[in-house]
Parts: sequence; C-alpha cells; structure tokens
Amino acid sequence: MRKPIARLLLTIFVLVVLLPCFASADDASGGRPAPASPFGLNLYITGLERPRADLSKVVAAANDLGVGWSREELSWANIEPKEGRFNFAVYDDRLAMLQQQGVGVVGMLLTTPSWASGVSQEQPNWYWYPPTDPTAYGRYVEATVNHWKDRVAVWELWNEPDKAGTWQPQPNPAAYAALLWQGYQAVKRADPTAQVMLGSVYIHDRNNEGLAFLDRVVAASNDQLNFDIMGVHTFMTDRQPEDVAHDNPVQNLPYRLSIARQWLAAHGGANKPLWVTEDGESTCTGCGANGVSPQLQAERLPRQYVLAIANGADKFFYFQLKDKFNNPPSDVFGNMAIIDNNWQPKPAYYAYKAMTGVLGGATFVGPGPLLRPQPDRWQQAYDRYEYIFRRGDAIIHVLWQREDVPTAPADVTLSLPNVQVIASDGSAIAATAQGGRIHLNLSASPIYVIEQPNPLPTGESLDPAADPASPSGLRVSSRFQSFWAKYGGLPTFGYAISSERYEQSASDGKSYIVQWFERARFEWHPELLGSDNAVELGLLGRQVTVGRNFPAVASFQSTPSTVYFAATGHSLSGRFLQYWQTTGGLTLFGYPISEPLTEAVSDGKSYTVQYFERARFEYHPENQPPYDVLLGLLGRQLYKP
Repeated sequence: MRKPIARLLLTIFVLVVLLPCFASADDASGGRPAPASPFGLNLYITGLERPRADLSKVVAAANDLGVGWSREELSWANIEPKEGRFNFAVYDDRLAMLQQQGVGVVGMLLTTPSWASGVSQEQPNWYWYPPTDPTAYGRYVEATVNHWKDRVAVWELWNEPDKAGTWQPQPNPAAYAALLWQGYQAVKRADPTAQVMLGSVYIHDRNNEGLAFLDRVVAASNDQLNFDIMGVHTFMTDRQPEDVAHDNPVQNLPYRLSIARQWLAAHGGANKPLWVTEDGESTCTGCGANGVSPQLQAERLPRQYVLAIANGADKFFYFQLKDKFNNPPSDVFGNMAIIDNNWQPKPAYYAYKAMTGVLGGATFVGPGPLLRPQPDRWQQAYDRYEYIFRRGDAIIHVLWQREDVPTAPADVTLSLPNVQVIASDGSAIAATAQGGRIHLNLSASPIYVIEQPNPLPTGESLDPAADPASPSGLRVSSRFQSFWAKYGGLPTFGYAISSERYEQSASDGKSYIVQWFERARFEWHPELLGSDNAVELGLLGRQVTVGRNFPAVASFQSTPSTVYFAATGHSLSGRFLQYWQTTGGLTLFGYPISEPLTEAVSDGKSYTVQYFERARFEYHPENQPPYDVLLGLLGRQLYKP
C-alpha cells in the first residue's frame, strides 16, 4: 500500500534543482555490502526531507538495532532531472553512510522525470507517471547501477506498480512488463552478478490483486520472470498477523506468504527468493481499527518476523524506522515508525533490538512441539506457536499465543543443560529448568528460550604460549606445534600473535580453542583427532572479503597448468597453482574464491593477489622462490586482542 506522501517528489525536486553539481554516469568498483542477515528495516536515509543533522541518527539507530538491510528510494526524477545529465551527488554521501555501516541496500529505481513522461510538474503526482519510452528508463537504470554497484546489493524495479498511487493514471500490466524488461536487461548489462527485485506488490485480502496484476505482467512478458527476487508487502493494519476468521478467508500473514510461494511455483520460479519488503503495525490514533497501542506494536513485531521466516520468506523488512514526514498522530503509515517524531524510541524499538540480539546469526530449524493447530475452514490455523532456531551449538525457541487466546502455562522441553529466558523487550525472565523442562506462561508477547551447552573450561587449561625470546613475545603452543612445522612454519604462517584462547568462529558460530598468527588462525578440532583435520585454518579469506563481489569465470576443462574449481567457479594457474599444490592445497587453504587481481596490501604497495577460503596469496617478484609467494597478513588484519 502506498503511503500518503504526495508531496515527496515535489519537495525533493525543489531541493535537487538547488544543487548545482551535475555529473555524467560513471563506473564504480569494489565490494558492496550484501549481508546474510534477514533483518531489514526501511530506513529511508535517502529521503531528502530529512535534515542532514538527522542522518547520523538514522545510522546510529541502525547500528544499535542490528539492522542488516535497508530499502532506499533512488529517484529517477532526482538523478536525471534533465535528460542525459546525472546528479548522483544527491544520494552519494547517504549511501556511503550505509556502506560504511555494513548495511545492505535495496535500491528502488522509481519515479519519472517530467521530460521522460511528458507530464507537467504542475500536475499532481507527476513523478508517478511512467515514461513514454521504457528504453529511457533502461538508460537511467544502467547508468545508476554502474555508478552505485559498489554500494547497492539488490535493485528493485519500481514499487507497487499495481497501485494507482504509484503508477498513474492507473496500473497497466503491459506497460510495467515493458519497463521491467528494460530495467532487468539494463541491470545485467551494468553488473551481470547483480540481483534484480520485482517491484514489490501488496498481497491483498480476499482477492489478492497484487498477484492477479503479476499474472498479467508475466503474460505480457512471454511468460518470462524478469526478476531474481520477488518482493511483497503484507500489511494487515486491522488485525493480528496470525488472525483467523471462520466466516471468510482473511489470508493472514502465513497464508499470504504461502500463496506467494504458490504463485512463484506456478510460474516456474519455485527457487526464487521471496522477501517481505514492507510490513508493520501502526500506533496511529483516531484511525479506527488500523491503530494499536505502542505495546501491542512491540509484541507483534517479532511475531511478524518469525512468521515470515517460518513460512517461506528469506528476509523481512519492517516498515519503518522514523517517519521522514513527521506526519500527525492520525496517519496510519507514518505511525508505523518505531521511533516517534521527536526521535524517542517506542517499545517496538527495543523489541526489534532484542530480536536481532537473540536471533542474529541464527538459522531457522522448524516448528517446535508446542505449535498447536486449530481447525479452520480457510487456512492452517494455530492458537499457540513455537518455532526453533539454531546458532552454533545453541538452540533458540520462540514462543507465544494468539492475542485472542488467554495466557496459559506451557512446559518447554530442553536438550541442553544451560537455559536463559528473554522477554520480547530484551529483559531476563526468571525461570528454572527441572527434569529437562522449563515452565512458562505464554501470552501474545513472545518469549525467547535459549539453550546452551555447559560453559567451556576456563582459560587455566589453555597454553599461554609466552616466549620472551620471540619478537612477538609468544611461541607456537604445544597443541599446534606439529601442524605449524609440517606446513611451513615461520615463512608460511608468521609469528604467533596470541596465546591459546576460546573463540567463537565467525564461520559456523561454534567455539574452538584457537591461536592467531600473523598470516592465519589455527583452530583445534578434537572431534577430528586422528585425522589431518584436527587442526584447521580459520576461514580468514572468506571473512576479509565479506561483501565483495568476485565474478565467477566460465567453466572449462582443467589442464596441468590451469585448474578450474566448480565448487566456487574460480580457477588457479601459474605460480599460485604451484604454491597451492606444493604447500598444502585444499586441506590447508581451501578453494580459490577470486581470480588473480591487483590490489594494495599491508605494506601499501600493489601486488598480484588471489583470495582463497582460508588465505590470500600475494606474488612478490622481488623475492626469490619459494618466497615469491607469501600469505597475506590476514591474521594481523582481523585479530582482535
């Protein structure tokens, strides 16, 4: 549903006209943040209505909340207000702030400048008219992707094209199909690895006009799905997300996602990701059934997220952080914000923070035994909910009941010895496990039950590995000595820079005894004693390249001098192949995750390098073999004392 923001583009246009700096479209390179996080929030930092002093508040809130993704409007009417003259400076610094924070961006490519639509700026909503020539949209898309492909991870082609408010004068499936095709091709020309999202549609009550609209779009596209990701809006402003009504198909949140998944499967896109890009609850007053209390907004927020992930959504974007228009209390969508107009957090702010704190890095497992079905004519219905996530060795239960169900006791079955119970606002709940169970009272306010193994042994069992004679003051611990010597010792790994310590791996979330070296991190795997894998190198190559994009190469038949690795789509040849084969190969370094490239390394000089799962190879022609290939100082770069 389009928010009541009729003055949006007019305000922005006035601001843009006052900005004198225009530039031609150019290329940008480098890694773009594309986090695995499922936690999205519509931050709208690109909203030019926001005073510049507020931008730092947006970024600080995103950091505090653990936001992984933001959905941002990159208005064509602002970027190319005059044909062929691109004003990327209008958004450059704002997107840079998100990039520096590591927030992944969905860039919405929408609105039309007057020159492209032929609609006068004197006409209301002039910017929501489509272009008369969709190829003009394609040129804007290609230029924009070229400029921001290092900062934007996903490109969304328009927003709610099935709504008259955002496609004037009325929705036109054939016209949107033409625009979608031009935009899709333009994105792929500019960046073949980029992901394209369909302009998100509202999965509606009863008649689902969003999907009916998309049926006609696909038909006008010769049955092709010209997108990589499907975006949907699942607003239900007048009811709870789990709502059931026995007299009609209310299509609650799980049901809406199920029919979206069915739609994808029916059109040959069963494996395409489904993202909920807008959903929220409003604290508006004087807005009838569309408003809820701030406390109820907070209770529903984590339920919406968990229901979305449990029912086929890959990511969930809450709408929204802070209303950029400061709309009055009666406005429905403005008051979905979790920070009020005075920048004061609502209870939902703390619910979001608690949710990301508990479920961050966790993987959805499935329903728990307390999920209790109820008969319903229209859809699967439940009155009590339990969904289970895992993070490393920890098991996380999320539990609640529907709002129309009275608070009731329940026993949660445990399988690990240590348990912590967290309320939806992040506060601790006192509870004691007995006989492998914990007794709780369930309500509409979700509860997190976190099971963990026994605490790891104390540091007294670890080798301090102190050595005053070493330049670093440390030696290789006895546990890792034979592995260190077997695979090259000091020239390969460098000096030890830490004692042994327990550390949670960023790769799998499990805790290991580790020791850091200048060029590697050693991990102890006692479960693999007796094999060559009892000691492994940490995945430092993967860690240091998070968010970077290394396009795969076309597959080919390997030869003795050039080897292709289908597992990662990269190849290995020349001096790097020789070093990889003779020093430790797959066991030590893992697969290549890039092709050779030139970049500056720790000494500030540029070298030919290639990234592997566990290392970075650097070619130093100034050195004699075998020291012309060195491992990069990734241990120094990533180690945190």
